[in-house]
Amino acid sequence: MSHAKKFWVFTALVLVLSFLLWGLLALFRFRVPNLAEASTEVSVLPMALYVLNGFMPSVLGLCMYRVTEKKTWKKELKTLLPKSTHLKVYGEIMIVFAIMIFSQVLLYHFLIEAFDFSAFYVLLPQLIPLVILGPLSEEIGWRGYLEKQADGFMNPLLKPLVIGVVWALWHLPLFYLLGTTQQVNDVNFLTFSFLVILLSIIMSHYRQRTDRSLFTGVLTHYLYTVGLTFYIFGTTYSLTSDLVSILPFFLFALIVSLRHHTRANPQTART
Repeated sequence: MSHAKKFWVFTALVLVLSFLLWGLLALFRFRVPNLAEASTEVSVLPMALYVLNGFMPSVLGLCMYRVTEKKTWKKELKTLLPKSTHLKVYGEIMIVFAIMIFSQVLLYHFLIEAFDFSAFYVLLPQLIPLVILGPLSEEIGWRGYLEKQADGFMNPLLKPLVIGVVWALWHLPLFYLLGTTQQVNDVNFLTFSFLVILLSIIMSHYRQRTDRSLFTGVLTHYLYTVGLTFYIFGTTYSLTSDLVSILPFFLFALIVSLRHHTRANPQTART
């Protein structure tokens, strides 16, 4: 099976399952627990389906690794562990994300209204669970299996854009599922998708710099999730606050894209 076929098979399966599982829950008006609301009575089976699809990218990635990458799948999964040779890049990632998150907070604080810094205390108990909810539950699929297949046939500049679109579409049912952050805050799907695509560009950049390491995908996803949770709890959602949150990621993704373009076209850079 070619890289392109494996890419599109994974894409079709992960989106169909998302629309089937999360989509049906939204259709039948199931409500998921939300940290910003009072406790919600939960039905076991619907909640199990909700959680299952949250892990589907990594579950599906593992299954397709086993079926289509029989000789290399164990080696691929070993990259979930950090390497000492990449410590400088890991440090750079943490500094870059700290700057982007701090910039979001400052922009909101001075351009919109006072940021609620008590959100930090709300965030503390979630620091460990957030490693699983998003990073580990998704990255074996996105930056692991899917991006590996894209490496084999897709233009390096186009690749993170396409993966970002797939990643955003996978989240679409959450915008209609009662109780989710997207639904409760009436988040704009277009601005959300744009931010996800920008994040995909940044994550692809650091993945390449760390020999396509899965740990890098988990680390960057985790830092983004922590920062997003902090921003959501400290702000009042609006389209303006959404655009403010995008700006630091847009600037850094633009720098990354220009660097890749310059390296790919050295003659153009000299003229």
